[in-house]
Amino acid sequence: TCTAWNPLAGLKQALYFNAPSKPTTLKSEDARLYPGQIAQFAPLDDVVMGGSSSSKFEYGRWWGTIVTANGGFCGIRSQAFMLDATDYKGFELVVKGDGGQRLKFSTRDGNDWNGVAWTWEFDTKSGAVTKVSLPFSKAIPTKFAKTVSGGAVLSLESLTSVQFTLSKFSFDGKLNPTFKGDGKFEIEIKSVGLYT
Repeated sequence: TCTAWNPLAGLKQALYFNAPSKPTTLKSEDARLYPGQIAQFAPLDDVVMGGSSSSKFEYGRWWGTIVTANGGFCGIRSQAFMLDATDYKGFELVVKGDGGQRLKFSTRDGNDWNGVAWTWEFDTKSGAVTKVSLPFSKAIPTKFAKTVSGGAVLSLESLTSVQFTLSKFSFDGKLNPTFKGDGKFEIEIKSVGLYT
């Protein structure tokens, strides 16, 4: 069944992400970002484009329902921060996946809300804990799931957010090969950190 589009959900998301007028500066010497320096994530689902998927995040648990009509993705994003990650090689994530689906993880290096998202894809294990290292050198510059050409360079001295996405799409209109379609999902985000 398809739920009706709720414009208030998009408004709530906008209010949350624009709440802190001044981004929090994270301590670059502390490699553990979540849980710790990043206190919370909030949903950023396809309601922002007229879809009706929805998700929630609480105490490391991210769950919701994907509806592929008019959308097909759920995401969670941190509030804005400032982080100098020049002393690190990449992100290290620990998650417990639901059904072994492929997720995207993104970071941004600017304050443009719809600016370039530096993105990786990784596969979770069904019902098991997955630990994955995502080298900065392998990040793909994207905008709205389309790769960006033109020699963009990730500015490690000014990372400003992180985000997880579960989507029916990979990059450039290609489908996510492990996406399970409409229905419920649940993923546990155990940690987000940096590695040297």
